[in-house]
Amino acid sequence: MDDKTNRQQLQCFNKKIMHDVYWSFFGEKYQSRSEFDAEVRQYQIEISGIDSWQPDEVVIQFPRIRIEYYRDEGGFEYEDFIEIESDNGEFLTGGELLFKVHNAVVEQLREINHHFFEGLNLKSIRSRDNLPVYHLCQGS
Repeated sequence: MDDKTNRQQLQCFNKKIMHDVYWSFFGEKYQSRSEFDAEVRQYQIEISGIDSWQPDEVVIQFPRIRIEYYRDEGGFEYEDFIEIESDNGEFLTGGELLFKVHNAVVEQLREINHHFFEGLNLKSIRSRDNLPVYHLCQGS
């Protein structure tokens, strides 16, 4: 894929996603999406004072994405990645995305300083399969 094609594809995706959502990768994995959504909603209210959680909002119009993030192991920082696939094979909602990201990374992030979710930024489109690659913004 040439640079022009890659730039054109990048324009099709939201560059910044869910930067207005507050969450902490802390605790355990969630078994229930409804329980998770309720916790995220309560966390939004505690942090911002308003109920701004919209778990059914479509945030990515693509069925699968790669997310790169940083984890700490033994005092060393490593870049790692996960791939998230939508249940419907078409798009990802904010609720489904955050639920799947939380369950995939919580065990690596809950004990480090940078365990706060601060949104996702589009990094690139992987050329071999046109998969959008996002960077997980982590705060402390």
